[in-house]
Amino acid sequence: MTTRLRMCVRRLRFALLAAAATCVIALGVLAGITQLAMPWLNQHPQQVERWLSGRLGRAVTIARVDGRWVGGGPLLALDGVRIEGGAGKAPVVIPHAELAFDLLAAVQRNRAFSEFRLADVELRLVHEGGEWKLRDFDLGSSSPRDEPVSMGALGALEITRLKLAVDDPAHELHLEFTAPVVRVLNRGAVMRVLGRVRSADSATPPLELVADIDPAERSGDVYVGGRDLDLAAFAAAISAAGVQPLAGHGALQLWLRLSAGRIDDARARVALDDTRFAAREPVTIGAGAMVEPRAAFDRLALVARWQHDPGGWTLDVADFVAATGAQPARFTLERRGGDAAPRWRAGAHALAL
Repeated sequence: MTTRLRMCVRRLRFALLAAAATCVIALGVLAGITQLAMPWLNQHPQQVERWLSGRLGRAVTIARVDGRWVGGGPLLALDGVRIEGGAGKAPVVIPHAELAFDLLAAVQRNRAFSEFRLADVELRLVHEGGEWKLRDFDLGSSSPRDEPVSMGALGALEITRLKLAVDDPAHELHLEFTAPVVRVLNRGAVMRVLGRVRSADSATPPLELVADIDPAERSGDVYVGGRDLDLAAFAAAISAAGVQPLAGHGALQLWLRLSAGRIDDARARVALDDTRFAAREPVTIGAGAMVEPRAAFDRLALVARWQHDPGGWTLDVADFVAATGAQPARFTLERRGGDAAPRWRAGAHALAL
């Protein structure tokens, strides 16, 4: 290494050390000033109201502010928060919320400088008119709303003890989920949702939820999956096409792509053991005889993709296995045309009947 190169490396090292020391000193000064400002903020909630109003783009009023230093930044406990609605909609009233600031967010993954925290939120996702819509957003004594509160310039929204109901009346589907913590990160036009959800009436291992959603366009990508799923406990209320799951353990992963509130692309990976299904209702045979159809598989595995386009939809299934040691099969089902005169096409390879 030449002398000039050694000098350049030494100067670069000193510059990096100086920059790091400057950042540490600046953070220390900022932390000290913030802690000194806590008593003043407690006595002047209107300053917090003004800051929140500018970030949310809506008028905000707060009855009481209590500030303290927690972890990497100040934490403001807010009581009696009222966020005015837009376009004639009712305001959102939040009995208690928290506004947290993390001075080290820039060096941490999925963190934000400012976070708005809520608890005990109930949501209802409804499938109607061919679209998925968020119908309710009940926070404390607030009125039902069709859309969630905009995050504005807030860095993140954290919801604890979330309850989510999913309703699809056309398919007689009603599911209820809970999530201990859900984080919504503000990425400009896109919101990133991170959390773990489980069935409301069971203690099964949770499913991971990751979603990138554009609220204005109601479009984006959603992933839900788990590797130690108890199918009967998690999906006991599901009865797709009249078939109800009774047992099954293993992995289930689902990827969805939404466009204007509609699912245009769905992909799934299934790997279940000791799976059993039953018909939702018994079948009448002969003179009053009733039969309850059931099916069992010691191994059920597949990968699938469903695609929707203006002309219809296509379902492709590959690596389909319905028994241990069976040869993997694949098949395709295609639907074209309108509801009045649909056209169907199907094909299969190595499918054991």
